[in-house]
Amino acid sequence: MFNKILVPLDGSTLAEQALLPVEELARAFNSEVVLVGVCERDEQKEGHMCRIYINSGAEQLRSNLAGSTSSVKTVVLTGKPAEKILHYAEENDVDLIVMASHGRSGIAPWSLGGTVQKVLHRVGIPLIIVRVQETPGESGRVGLFDRILMPLDGSERGEAALL
Repeated sequence: MFNKILVPLDGSTLAEQALLPVEELARAFNSEVVLVGVCERDEQKEGHMCRIYINSGAEQLRSNLAGSTSSVKTVVLTGKPAEKILHYAEENDVDLIVMASHGRSGIAPWSLGGTVQKVLHRVGIPLIIVRVQETPGESGRVGLFDRILMPLDGSERGEAALL
């Protein structure tokens, strides 16, 4: 169902909270996980640091997925984050994007981060937004689906979401 999962990371511990549910999804669907870092400026130092960060995250994720048939790939892009995330997803047959609700900008009540909002309003594939916590629980582990609210409108198209 989800052969390729894209996970944008911005270098913040808030954004990294999306990785725990991604591990569960990748194991369940034997997915390829693509960790994406987007550097806004095309500067050698920034790009190098972004690559180091993304590769480090990939090594940790590979370790956590040991024993499964899931794989992890890294990509570093340059430009405006939301645009680059959406373009990469379209051009590379991504089936699902998983993003943390907030990243470097921090947590603001009743809102989503700017990049998440832009992706949410333009995305054409499934998107899971992981609500981050300023201080994750003791174990840091969160169940992927403890509760699901599924609004239905009585149409066949709406019911397809239940499959």
